[in-house]
Formats: sequence, C-alpha cells, structure tokens
Amino acid sequence: RCVQETAKKRQEWLKRAESYNKEYEQFERSEIENKRKARAEGGFYVPAQPKVVLLIRIKGINHCDPRSKRILRLFRLRQLHNASFVKLNKATQNMIQKILPWVTFGPVSYTHLTLPTIYSVQISVVAVSLKKKN
Repeated sequence: RCVQETAKKRQEWLKRAESYNKEYEQFERSEIENKRKARAEGGFYVPAQPKVVLLIRIKGINHCDPRSKRILRLFRLRQLHNASFVKLNKATQNMIQKILPWVTFGPVSYTHLTLPTIYSVQISVVAVSLKKKN
C-alpha cells in the first residue's frame, strides 16, 4: 500500500515538473520573440526587472555616515557577511544606491517567478559574493 502511494506521488511530481518545464520554455520563447519583434521594428526590448534581490554586506562600519548606518539596519545588515532578501521597488532601489559601497546585490531568481527556490538562492549567493571580487 505504501509503495503504491509513493508511486502515485512520484507520478504527480513528474507531471508537475513537466508543467513547470513547459512554462519555463514558453517564457524563454516569448522573451526571444519579443527581442526579435523589437529589433525588427527598430526599437529595443527591455526585459522585466527582478522582483527580489539578495543583499550581502561586504564592508565594515568604518567611515559610514549615519544615514547609511540606518539603511543598513533597516535591511538587517548589521554585521559583515550578513545577507537579506529585499523586494525591489523605487524606494528600496534608492536605498540600495546609498549603501552601495557597503553591500553587493544581485537577482535571486533568473526566471519570471517571484518566489526564490533553494537552488536559485544557492546560485545567487555564489554569484553575488563573487561579483565584488576583482
């Protein structure tokens, strides 16, 4: 009985994975089509901006003005190597610009999904942390 239940669950997982895969392929195809259409019309295609970014603190508190300290505290980046997920909007983009010398950031997910997965977070941490190295 238990074997049959796990077999059913496995089939459901496979079906769900296939539907996700189709969705990803469809999204990639639409991105390519939009780029081609814009190029044919003589315009530019600007892809959608990421909705969530990963901020990582890369510098200490030395020579940090009070406003930047406050912004770092708002993002919960009190110590070196702390990380935080931030939902991007105009206000958070302006705040990130002000604390750019103390942090590095990058998109969490490279797909159109808004919620990050464990795998995308692992890739993002590596990519964002390597971004600031020379």
